[in-house]
Amino acid sequence: MDQSTKLKKFEAAVLSEINVKTELITSEAQAFKLSELEKNNDEQLLNAYTTIQKKSQEIKKKLKSEVAKFGLDSKRAVLVKRNEITQNIFDDVTARLLEFYNSSDYDAYLLSKLQKFSTSYKLSDVTIMIGEKDYKNIETIASAYSLPCTFIEDKSIKLGGFIVQNAQQGLYFDETLKTILADQREYFILNSNLFL
Repeated sequence: MDQSTKLKKFEAAVLSEINVKTELITSEAQAFKLSELEKNNDEQLLNAYTTIQKKSQEIKKKLKSEVAKFGLDSKRAVLVKRNEITQNIFDDVTARLLEFYNSSDYDAYLLSKLQKFSTSYKLSDVTIMIGEKDYKNIETIASAYSLPCTFIEDKSIKLGGFIVQNAQQGLYFDETLKTILADQREYFILNSNLFL
């Protein structure tokens, strides 16, 4: 074999080896590149997932807050409306009580109420306060309370009724229609089943 053939064979063997090594290096480089891209993709996917989860939690938190606020606002609005309805009802009842107070039926009611109080409690030496309108009929009213007592005019009693008190004995009975109505307000609120 001549030198040039040997050289060509050697060159072909070297080139073949270079090609094999080049392909191997290229293949390793491609594999490394793919591995690095996968790592980068995995990191980016993990970052994207973490960001999505964080945003999702923020949105859930915001929605819960908005729902809670809406619930409170709704309850507040219902409570305001219920109080408004209750006030309207009691304003109407107050107006009717004032009509009753100014009617002829009221005088009979007051006399009957005083007589019942007198026989039920049997309290003497008490002060009985009555409204300005009632005080004009003091003789008739005084005859309804069968025990010794003192009647005085109380201008704060506007809807009728009376207050019996004895400071020395610590007695105080408020039988005014205004107080009876106020007591009924609490009962009404608790038992009316007024739900909106």
